[in-house]
Amino acid sequence: MIYWIVNQKNAFHYLIAPGIIIILLLAWEFFVHIRDIPNWLLPAPSDITATLFQDAWMLSGHTWVTFTEVILGFTAAVVAGVLLASAIALSRSIEQSVYPIIIASQTIPIIVIAPMLLVWIG
Repeated sequence: MIYWIVNQKNAFHYLIAPGIIIILLLAWEFFVHIRDIPNWLLPAPSDITATLFQDAWMLSGHTWVTFTEVILGFTAAVVAGVLLASAIALSRSIEQSVYPIIIASQTIPIIVIAPMLLVWIG
């Protein structure tokens, strides 16, 4: 009997998040249609889904390019990180010159670095 009650609580717990998402999507759809908001300003979830399926060929191509860029960037970052870490571990003078810069860079939030990189790199 207790296991049945525990399982019901667990099932309810797992249904809360999807239920909230469905309610929010329905409210969004309802709000857009009731307020007659232009599609360019705030498209309804149904319009977004329809466009997603209509332009799937274009999105898949762009997704592949983005995926390739992510893999190349991650690979370059790993290689650079391993090389820098090896140099720091093997040379005391490199550690003393580079380590303070690395520590200082860790205090800057990523949310600040990203826009600066966009301006610098493009």
